[in-house]
Parts: sequence; structure tokens; C-alpha cells
Amino acid sequence: MAKLRREYELAKIVNSTSIIKVYDLFRYQNTLVMVQEDFEGSSLADLFDSNALPIKQFLPLAMSIAEALAELHRFDVIHKGINPSNILLSQSTNEIRIIDFGLASEIPLELSQMLDPAKIKGSLAFISPEQTGRINRPIDHRSDYYCLGMTYYQQYTPNLEFESEEIRLKSYLLIFKGSGLRN
Repeated sequence: MAKLRREYELAKIVNSTSIIKVYDLFRYQNTLVMVQEDFEGSSLADLFDSNALPIKQFLPLAMSIAEALAELHRFDVIHKGINPSNILLSQSTNEIRIIDFGLASEIPLELSQMLDPAKIKGSLAFISPEQTGRINRPIDHRSDYYCLGMTYYQQYTPNLEFESEEIRLKSYLLIFKGSGLRN
């Protein structure tokens, strides 16, 4: 419940037409309920699965998403979960909304913390190297742009950059070694 409360607070900070609006957070029975904008759109993941968007349609969309991300960063919020599932597009109006602030944080808080590699959060195929805890760099707005680049990359390539079984196995081994666990 604390995580949902924090997600609500961060989404509430950002006043942008490209970020999903949150209206209320209240207790209902034994849980919390967050009331959000009713945005009729499809996730980019659904659109990418159906077929590649024509480049003439994709480029303005890509620019809109990058501008939305820049607007989010002006409020000192890092999303940390940008991927095709967290970007909605209304095909009738060409409006976008960035959703799911479950991993988001404020930049000053994120700069003061180092990550524990055993507790990686996010979609591995889309997260930036600094989010894995494997390099000694703080997470900042550039991490979101890396994730966005991977989202764009997926649109026009058959596979994600690090999708092979061999590389996936090596990544898990590195994470395992970094967690402090031994054979």
C-alpha cells in the first residue's frame, strides 16, 4: 500500500497532458484504490504486436513521447519503467499518456542511493545499465531516455537488443554473483 501511495504522490506532482492524471486515492475494504483518468488508448506493446507503424506515423509519435518524458523530468521525476506497455496512444486523437509510476522516484532521492543488484526492478529488456546496479553510476533522467530508445528499437527490429538465451543466462549469472549468494 505504501508503494501505491508513493505512485499516487509522484503522478500527482506532474501536471502534464501527456501523463496519466490521478484524481484520488482512498481506502476500500482492505486495500487502496487509485482513481485515474479514463484514457481510451492502446499500449504501444499492443500496437507493436499487431504490426510496425508506418515511419510517417511513428516519427511524430516518437517526438511526442520524448517531449512527454522531458516534461516529466522538468518535475524532477524519473519514471524508471518506460517500455511499450507503459505508453498509451489514442489512435483517434494521436494523444499519448505515460502510465505506471510504480518504479518512479524523484531525482534528488535517486541520486543519493546505490542499487542492490539482487533487487533489480523493471523489464530487463528495457532498463538502463545503471538500473541493474552493475555499473557505478546514479540513475537520472538519461536512464529514461535509454529505456525509451529500447522501446523505439523494438518497433523496427524483430528482437530486442539483449534477447538471446546466452546473453540472458550471462545476465542472470552476473546478477546472481552481485547478490552475494555463493554456489
